[in-house]
Amino acid sequence: MAVAQGLLVCGVMTFALCSEPDQTVSIPPELQSVEAKVVVKSSGCSVTCGLGHKRQELCLVKPDGSWSDCEERMFECMISWDCGLQTFTVATGSPFAMNCFSSDTTGIGLQSFLYTWRYARGLITTNDALFRVYRIPEFKIQFAVTKEENAGTYRCDVLQLSTSKFIKRVYFGLKVISDAMVQLNFEKFHTTKEELKKLEDMPDDYVAFFMNKHFDVGWTFEYRVIFIGAVGIGSGLIVSCIIWAILRSFYNCLQQKRSGPKL
Repeated sequence: MAVAQGLLVCGVMTFALCSEPDQTVSIPPELQSVEAKVVVKSSGCSVTCGLGHKRQELCLVKPDGSWSDCEERMFECMISWDCGLQTFTVATGSPFAMNCFSSDTTGIGLQSFLYTWRYARGLITTNDALFRVYRIPEFKIQFAVTKEENAGTYRCDVLQLSTSKFIKRVYFGLKVISDAMVQLNFEKFHTTKEELKKLEDMPDDYVAFFMNKHFDVGWTFEYRVIFIGAVGIGSGLIVSCIIWAILRSFYNCLQQKRSGPKL
């Protein structure tokens, strides 16, 4: 009876706190002298997917509507267990790591969860029929040196052992490209607006020096074409001279054999 009365009081108090200001709430006479613990403030979930936490403030609400003895508690929450697809582009030879552990579950402990991985080689997909078991018991996959055969989609499922429920699923799409084809070092080629503004007032020689130093541009396309053409013409002339000298020497030898020894 006491439990039922307490639940009824909590329901009436909660309705009273959540109702509109101009809406009146009638409390039965037998409950007007009862005090109850009611959630008066609650934060949103700390994460949009997976297991998170939220803070709730519970206060003792008295019959006159005043609050006292408030305390803050932490509760688990989960909006959605599917975290979707995250894509990454990595150059060959670079280190890379995929972490399935959430910082919001740090207080619970790693031993409270079971991590399972699946792998779709060479594909960026969320089609679960294309995944095969990837045997690694850890919450993290790490490549010290990323290779092209590591490309594909990795799926991580997190099971909470205390409830035997899946609390998180996330896909990691990994694209691996050759470092010789594309330069991924963005900071190397990044120029701020302040640097560009300074270059407007600088001489052309200094601008060319700055570009070669910071961007490793080297010669322009026109200069490269001219240089390659000059090298080709020069090499052709040298080879022609060598061939001409060989043929000339061979011709002189033939002439000497035909003329024979002089009497």
